Amino acid sequence: MKRHKKNKSKLKGPGFLRRKEIDEAIKTWRPEIMNAVLRIADAKEAAKRLEALTTSAYWAVLGADKAAAQVERDGLKVEIERVTAAKDQTWAQLLACPEVLPAAAVRQGDESGEGYNETPFWSYQLRHKLGVLILAPLLGVALSASWLSAHANLVGSQLEVFIENKALPWTMAAIAPMASVALKTMYAHLSSDRARKLYKTLLLVCTSVSILTWAVLFALVYKGLGTDFDISTLFAEPTLWGSLQQTGFVVATLTTEILVGGVIALRLGQIADLYAANGEVPNSERRYLKRQWDDLKAELAGLEKRLGEVEGFLATLNHALEAEIALARISHDARRAQNDTPII
Repeated sequence: MKRHKKNKSKLKGPGFLRRKEIDEAIKTWRPEIMNAVLRIADAKEAAKRLEALTTSAYWAVLGADKAAAQVERDGLKVEIERVTAAKDQTWAQLLACPEVLPAAAVRQGDESGEGYNETPFWSYQLRHKLGVLILAPLLGVALSASWLSAHANLVGSQLEVFIENKALPWTMAAIAPMASVALKTMYAHLSSDRARKLYKTLLLVCTSVSILTWAVLFALVYKGLGTDFDISTLFAEPTLWGSLQQTGFVVATLTTEILVGGVIALRLGQIADLYAANGEVPNSERRYLKRQWDDLKAELAGLEKRLGEVEGFLATLNHALEAEIALARISHDARRAQNDTPII
């Protein structure tokens, strides 16, 4: 879309001439006009001549600014009509443009999306093949790690029910990997593009915070080579802070494993959707139309603001002329009353 190019003008900035500047401009001819009309014997004729001469002198000084403002005003009105029409047309196209398109249709250049079969893995793009080959094993590791971590904590609790029934901790611990899969499944149930974007953002933020928390607690709990060994601490009672660190580390570990598994599963699902027969991808044309509409809206607001400034300047000029004529009449009447005898 062609951007509006503002007309160059001699007008002084957004506010143009102020009243003080107008007064400075008309001071040069005000005394001469007053002296000239005072020489006319007929008061009514003098008043007419005073108004005519004041108007002529006023526009002789400020007429160029008025003409420039009128040219700019007319150009702005034309631009506003053009941008408004383009904005309305873009909005109509935006409403008619679907948010998503069939993925297969986008790949093969047919927006109908009909008659396409599932794309086999060996036909994936190279970057998607590498992504699947790297992420799929990592997903297995994340799911297994969350399962084993949950199982180890259940068994480590030494509860009699877990000791007597060996299968129970395994089944209860299976909730952890199922939670990772549930994070991906919940994403599939979201219908709007906005809700999906918000869900992904929240999931990524929570995962980042969880990873950072886990790293900090890991460093606090397992100091490794950084530990200063003190034999007197071997038989010391555990402190509240140490217990909180241990508990927090267990929670952060399990939470991180679940969230990481959910993020990896979500990414693998997105790759699979790109090659599914009924998979959908965001419509890039809609994003382009939305950006174009936003640009036109901003441009229209700028043009309307500038038009208001120009029309305000023109109104200021006209009102200033009316005020000048009124002041000239008052001054003329006062001075004529002081000198009832005309020279001519």
